[in-house]
Amino acid sequence: MGATLPSLPVIVGTGLTGCSISRSLARAGVRHLLVGPAVEGDGARLGESLNLEGSLDIVDYFPELSDGYLAKTAVIAHVGEKRVRCDLNMKRGAASALFYRALGYREPPDAFLHVDRKGFDAAVFGSVVADPHCEHVDALVEGVDYDREGDRIRRLRLSDGREVVPIAVFDATNHVRAVARHLGLGLELLGPAQRSVYGHYEHAGAHSCDDSLWHATHVVRLGRAEDGVDGLAWYIPLKGVASIGVGVDRAEGGGEDELGDVELMRRVVAAIERRGIIPEGAFAPPPELRTIPHYRHFLHSRAFGRNWMLAGGTFCVMWFAASAGISSGFTAANVAPHFIREPEVFGPAYERLLRGLRAPHGVFEWLRRSDPVATDVAELERRADVLVAQSVLRLAESVAMLPGRSRRAVAGAIAGAIRGDHFDASGICVRARELPREDAVDERLATLRQVLDVFAGERPLAAIDACIADDVLVHIDRLSFRGVQGWKKWAMHSRSTWPFDAIRFEIVEHSYDAGRDQLTVHVEAVVRERGADGERRSSAERFVYRFDGARVCEIWTSRHNYGFLYGPSFTTLPGFVAHIGRVLLWNLRRRPEEADERAAAE
Repeated sequence: MGATLPSLPVIVGTGLTGCSISRSLARAGVRHLLVGPAVEGDGARLGESLNLEGSLDIVDYFPELSDGYLAKTAVIAHVGEKRVRCDLNMKRGAASALFYRALGYREPPDAFLHVDRKGFDAAVFGSVVADPHCEHVDALVEGVDYDREGDRIRRLRLSDGREVVPIAVFDATNHVRAVARHLGLGLELLGPAQRSVYGHYEHAGAHSCDDSLWHATHVVRLGRAEDGVDGLAWYIPLKGVASIGVGVDRAEGGGEDELGDVELMRRVVAAIERRGIIPEGAFAPPPELRTIPHYRHFLHSRAFGRNWMLAGGTFCVMWFAASAGISSGFTAANVAPHFIREPEVFGPAYERLLRGLRAPHGVFEWLRRSDPVATDVAELERRADVLVAQSVLRLAESVAMLPGRSRRAVAGAIAGAIRGDHFDASGICVRARELPREDAVDERLATLRQVLDVFAGERPLAAIDACIADDVLVHIDRLSFRGVQGWKKWAMHSRSTWPFDAIRFEIVEHSYDAGRDQLTVHVEAVVRERGADGERRSSAERFVYRFDGARVCEIWTSRHNYGFLYGPSFTTLPGFVAHIGRVLLWNLRRRPEEADERAAAE
């Protein structure tokens, strides 16, 4: 028998999950062993696109590495000629901010995150092993003494000849299952064996963070007839590079198994270019491709015992596009200190939460097996909405496991509301929608001209309901307000108090981003003042309108755009605030129909 290490909680695995558990225990003042090889190097890794829970937790656990975090505005799914976008803005006004504060997140990121894993894992490892609560053991687990009757791990034998009698064991070795494979657990396989190939492709030209290349994750259902590959591909923009990869079925002696890594990825990149996700030739092939030649999606029969836990991706491996690998590791980290004290309480809650990952996995398994031609857009949108709702549900259920009576009560209420279909997740991150055609700009311009006509008094106020969403979000510099009623009050006051005999608005320049369904316009106001013979024209001012379906759902503007209409004092903050006060007082004394009645009388 070799030397015995201190009897402490043991984390097996030095990847991101193991290091997150280490940080969680250190924060709780718990001394522990972190067993596994030192993490070095800066190569590409899977797990670069995070879901809601992962985005919130990674900022909380590793704020010192924020330079590696990049906000993503959306996930866009491509199936045949159809595209569905899920907007991932996490700061959507007062309701969204209240939601996160109630769950204990004071400063959530602006959007879901991408993580540049180049050097990231090595930096995380270096940070956690520097903590005095963590003792790193550079060894592998070679044997497990497991008491089946007592459901306890009594001893771990390490590759360096030493042993440890653990207080608790967290297996964070993912598909390696360094401890799990010794416990005799059942393993449910979810679908056929897989092969994954991926790499970091460098942008061939100068890049900008404002370029459309860098805004969204794309998931692409590839078809053999069109693309020469039957699989599920991804494009994840990072800093000057893009993570591009694919997952395909293993089929001995046929299919994609006949393609080498280089040829497989050549076809994948060509398919992504053909769909207009990236320009042709925008990215240079990486110096090396990485491959996982054979792996399975699986779910263990159990996630915990009296003193052991299968952490994150050790308990289950799901489709990469579900972004569940990192978030499930953080779930294990969040519960780890409490599990050591009360495994019978926190173990079942942890397992229930991770079993919920079958829902997002099922969405992507359906996507992978769907017919790219026959797939219905409505079904694609419905399944994408499931992803949004399930992500918010998992966040609430995760918080409901943690100490803090008020947080747990709020989280439990939110989780119950989602299960009962009484909670609309669109206030937290926008629901999925089919992307418009590139030629939809003409329809968008026609809608916007109607909005400007209503504002000018050339159309009745009620006509705005067909053009602007009921819950429209309007940003005027740093001030935001929600709801079309606020817009109507502003328009009523303006139409009734402007010192003009006539006013009209002309769109003199526009650009359209179909990916965001967002129209940017430059508008000039043309007025004839009372008693004047000629007209005056303003300078062209910039406005941005984002659409959801046929209506405007978000507007960006500035008080400096309105100096021509309301006078120079309006462009100052005190003058702007005073004007808002006048609008509110004026509307207290009037009905919404009065402006239309006055216009009709004139």
